[in-house]
Amino acid sequence: LNLPFSPAVVAIALVFGSSISYMTSPFAGIVLTSANYLDATAYQVVLRWNWIFGLLYFFSGSAIIMLLSAFIN
Repeated sequence: LNLPFSPAVVAIALVFGSSISYMTSPFAGIVLTSANYLDATAYQVVLRWNWIFGLLYFFSGSAIIMLLSAFIN
């Protein structure tokens, strides 16, 4: 398989994607635990609190991936 990106860039993209999906999923263990301790629903934790961080994390991760793909071949 010949990809235009190095394996390191692909691995970093997979890590960023999996961590974003984990923190924005209402079924993740840490989200359910946080919701339990905060007396909120999991959807409140994800949609009210984590979405801003997830969006910032997405854009910063995209910038890091683009920079790394430009320098790592």
